[in-house]
Amino acid sequence: MGSRCCRDDKHLDKKGPAEEVLGEHLDKKGSAEEVLGENIDKEKEAEMNFKEEKPLKQVRDESKPEEGFSGRNRETSQVLPAPDQLNVDSVETTSAAVSWSQPPGLNQIQHHYQISYRCPGTEPHITTTSSHSITLSGLKPATEYSVTVCTVLENGEQSQLVLTTFTTDQLNVDSVDTTSAAVSWSQPPGLDQTQHHYQISYHCPGTEPHITTTSSHSITLSDLQCGTQYSVTVCTVLENGKKSKLVSTTLTTVLPVPDQLTVDSVDTTSAAVSWNQPPGLDQTQHHYQISYHCPGTEPHITTTSSHSITLSDLQGGTQYSVTVCTVLENGKQSQLVSTTLTTILPAPDQMTVKSVDSTSAAVSWSQPPGLDQTQHHYQISYHCPGTEPHITTTSSHSITLSDLQCGTQYSVTVCTVLENGKQSQLVSTTLTTILPVPDQLTVDSVETTSAAVSWSQPPGLNQTQHHYQISYRCPGTKPHITTTSSHSITLSDLQCGTQYSVTVCTVLENGKKSKLVSTTLTTVPSAPDQLNVDSVDTTSAAVSWNQPPGLDQTQHHYQISYRCPGTEPHITTTSSHSITLSDLQCGTQYSVTVCTVLENGKKSKLVSTTLTTVLPVPDQLTVESVETTSAAVSWSQPPGLDQTQHNYQISYHCPGTKPHITTTSSHSITLSDLQCGTQYSVTVCTVLENGKKSQLVSTTLTTVPSAPDQLNVDSVDTTSAAVSWNQPPGLDQTQHHYQISYHSPGTKPHITTTSSHSITLSDLQGGTQYSVTVCTVLENGKKSKLVSTTLTTILPAPDQLNVDSVDTTSAAVSWNQPPGLDQTQHHYQISYHCPGTEPHITTTSSHSITLSDLQCGTQYSVTVCTVLENGKISKLVSTTLTTIHFQWWKRPSRVAAVCVLLAVIIGLWDSYAERDQL
Repeated sequence: MGSRCCRDDKHLDKKGPAEEVLGEHLDKKGSAEEVLGENIDKEKEAEMNFKEEKPLKQVRDESKPEEGFSGRNRETSQVLPAPDQLNVDSVETTSAAVSWSQPPGLNQIQHHYQISYRCPGTEPHITTTSSHSITLSGLKPATEYSVTVCTVLENGEQSQLVLTTFTTDQLNVDSVDTTSAAVSWSQPPGLDQTQHHYQISYHCPGTEPHITTTSSHSITLSDLQCGTQYSVTVCTVLENGKKSKLVSTTLTTVLPVPDQLTVDSVDTTSAAVSWNQPPGLDQTQHHYQISYHCPGTEPHITTTSSHSITLSDLQGGTQYSVTVCTVLENGKQSQLVSTTLTTILPAPDQMTVKSVDSTSAAVSWSQPPGLDQTQHHYQISYHCPGTEPHITTTSSHSITLSDLQCGTQYSVTVCTVLENGKQSQLVSTTLTTILPVPDQLTVDSVETTSAAVSWSQPPGLNQTQHHYQISYRCPGTKPHITTTSSHSITLSDLQCGTQYSVTVCTVLENGKKSKLVSTTLTTVPSAPDQLNVDSVDTTSAAVSWNQPPGLDQTQHHYQISYRCPGTEPHITTTSSHSITLSDLQCGTQYSVTVCTVLENGKKSKLVSTTLTTVLPVPDQLTVESVETTSAAVSWSQPPGLDQTQHNYQISYHCPGTKPHITTTSSHSITLSDLQCGTQYSVTVCTVLENGKKSQLVSTTLTTVPSAPDQLNVDSVDTTSAAVSWNQPPGLDQTQHHYQISYHSPGTKPHITTTSSHSITLSDLQGGTQYSVTVCTVLENGKKSKLVSTTLTTILPAPDQLNVDSVDTTSAAVSWNQPPGLDQTQHHYQISYHCPGTEPHITTTSSHSITLSDLQCGTQYSVTVCTVLENGKISKLVSTTLTTIHFQWWKRPSRVAAVCVLLAVIIGLWDSYAERDQL
């Protein structure tokens, strides 16, 4: 009953939400004392809704029968404790924070908490948490909420509920202007008979708050900055100065629009607009958003921090709507201001004379910018001096003017014309038709010292007297000039192998000449001189020659052709006087021809020679692998033998022995019956079917010594192990020793050598796995393959397990640290039980432990073992102990109870004795 009283006092001392926030949540009664009293009544009501709670450990302790009493009075159920001290920590307009203390006796038990909250007339919201607090969000302003919390175990068992209530706040923004805002609130409940007023505080970020008071339920805040966010708080203030909790909200003043939007200038594809800065934004970061479009199109949107902008990429002759608004850094926009503008109709752009002929000319222009979506065409006018202009139209961007007079100047103008007949300004140019040149100038034939050329009569000169002027020259000389009324001529006294430039023009009787038409010709060149074979290899050969005479000033190159019998010739060119012929077949005869080639493709006579390639040796002779009595070697096929039948001859020997010779058509061979640990010389050559051999290629190899045989682990201790092996076969006459390497995971290997067939590995860590490898090592350092094994050292058990003390319900045992574990992380596992019960298992890193919760007068078996971090367990060491019997006379309370009992018995005895006497 004492514990019950303590718990009642504790709950009576706990403050309710109204007491904690006096003056902030006076929403139930007319005074703070009434609110406090109501909340205390609710606490008592919640207290009466559940039974007395006890910690689980206390219930378990009380459930054990005391000595000398019957077990019938033992408690058979355990009460799950409810959360303690449920508090409302804070309340906002749409949220509230509640917290509680952990129930007693659940420190070692997995559990969580279930929270349910609701306002009148709604379904409860239920959530869970493993924390001791929670924030309830999404609440209605100015609304009373009931909150309950209970403890929930993993099996779903729930404690009784604890309850509290709170009421959310309410603050409204009624209107907002550029420099003012109106806010209002409801009167707090319970203050109808209490004198009070309200304190209002408002500020924007980075400024000191403005504070004012009113007895009304609303206020208008003035002198605000436009387009700025303000934080506003309101609290209730009693006459004694006591303030309630704050309720808060935020508001943003209206952003002013740009002033005096003006169209400054308009062009064909662009327009400039400007405006004044809106009032009240001198200290506020802002920019402007501009939107413009023509009818039937999507608006273009752009931004600027300037007070003007040039709109580009507009369509010519088109009306546009333009709007501008102010935009703050947080993205808030003002209302729009708008205007309209119409672009100018553009004239044709980049008028160009594309070509001029004797009787025609082609002119073109670019489409005026901004008319992609506008129907329009172009008007063209042209005339020569003293004549009326010719006028025509086209929807294209070019036109060919025909029926012109040759050699005459013309003026040409173009303008843009809309469907409504509106015309742009004119753009103009001039052109002059040309005097026609001779047509189809052709080189008919070329010799070493002469050439014949011809041409056709120019068009339009059938009725006009004219002749032709011919000029020809080679580089570095003056031109030869002659005339003819014929359409052909033969040029003589030319230099052989020389390039000539030839021009022809038309000449009228008045001396006016047409443009020149030209061609080039090259007289036939001389053949290369002294063709020589400089070198020959297996798949290539180098040939050279001297430059032909008379070509010092003439661009030319050489064409080389080479082939073996029965194949197509390979043809290549060079400007050098020598060339290396590659990709040849080895041991094959080739015919080679060379001729001179001019830039126009003219060729000289051929000069020729023959050559025979060398037979190649095997390529990249490689030792692929070496074993104890065999070795594999390989090589690449010699270049140029893809189409030639051949095989390979292999010879190998060790010092002091005759060579072994064998042949193969493969590119590799395995040499067998070798002596282990011996060096061999190996040579390979190519052999053709006719018996012709290439030069030798050679290499050396050394066979691998035999590995140790039958590696065994002979013995293993806590810090050492003995391993042994048999001598490798074939090494009876060869000096050798053995290299041993051993390590545990995560450590560097220890390496040692011995000439014996066994070794003892010492300084090992107890209970650790080791990898051990052994290989044979010859005097020249050559090593055999590794043979390996693993071993695990023994994990030492705890030493000298002792029972240090025994009591009625506890006992203390201790032991010594096992040897060899000073540097090894480990702990100990202790197991103890009495007959017929499951063992209790616990661990410790100490060398002693006290076993508690034992039964008095009972024998216990206790075992201890060492446990490594990887979970490996040593052998068990064990002992037994017996707890002491319970001695009731050693407890004063029990002695007093016995004395009282004896006194009662003696008193009853005396009473019966007196009655018998009567």
